[in-house]
Amino acid sequence: MNFRSESIKAVDVRELVEEPMKIKRQIIDDLDRLTPSEILTVYSMVAEMKRCRESAATAIQPAQYSFIRVRKALSKCTGSLGDDIISAREDRV
Repeated sequence: MNFRSESIKAVDVRELVEEPMKIKRQIIDDLDRLTPSEILTVYSMVAEMKRCRESAATAIQPAQYSFIRVRKALSKCTGSLGDDIISAREDRV
């Protein structure tokens, strides 16, 4: 990636942290200075960040509760689940 760093003005990070809207305005100003190719690169990065965030949100949450749901479902079973699996596989051997 080859951004034209000379066209993007330097900003004191402490100043930006004080007001999140300043960060947003600075990003918009910087985007206005990019070439179309650079804008497509930034767009790809943003799309990937959104995809990662969405997949992480959907993947982590169900995994937290799946163990509890399985234990609850199996708590009603009598006998040995291992023996049931072995006997179900015996006809295939």
